[in-house]
Amino acid sequence: MADEERAQRKREAAEAKSARKRDAAQVKLARKQDAADAKATRKREAAAEKLVDDVPEPPSLPGPRGISRRRALWLLTGAIGVLGMLGSLVLAVGALLLALGNDSGTLYSAVSWTCDALIGPLRDLFSFSVANSEDKETLVAWGVGALIYLVVGMFAQIYQRSLVSDD
Repeated sequence: MADEERAQRKREAAEAKSARKRDAAQVKLARKQDAADAKATRKREAAAEKLVDDVPEPPSLPGPRGISRRRALWLLTGAIGVLGMLGSLVLAVGALLLALGNDSGTLYSAVSWTCDALIGPLRDLFSFSVANSEDKETLVAWGVGALIYLVVGMFAQIYQRSLVSDD
């Protein structure tokens, strides 16, 4: 009987060993399945995020304060620069028309009126006592005015560029 008992114990030990192996295999399989499920979940979440990220967002609206001071200053200096260049151009064209002797007609009268409005007090700053002194005074006043507008426009644009480079 001792042999039978030993054989029985061996069978029980073998069955217990195989049961432990089966349990370990089931645990290993369960871990693999959990890892696969977690990976699939991460992929689904990534795909869902990608779908959400692909949708364009509407442009942001300015805050309650509207435009920033820096942006307003940038726009103001840009406008001053453009107006300075335009004023300089109009005064230079007026001086050219006057120098060429085209001081009659509607084009000259419109340019002359605009140039006189642009130079304001510079008109009376210069006085000559020679022949055609009025034309010479006008020519010098418009030329100096054109230079002043040109310099102001250039400085405004230089300051505007410095605002951009500070960002």
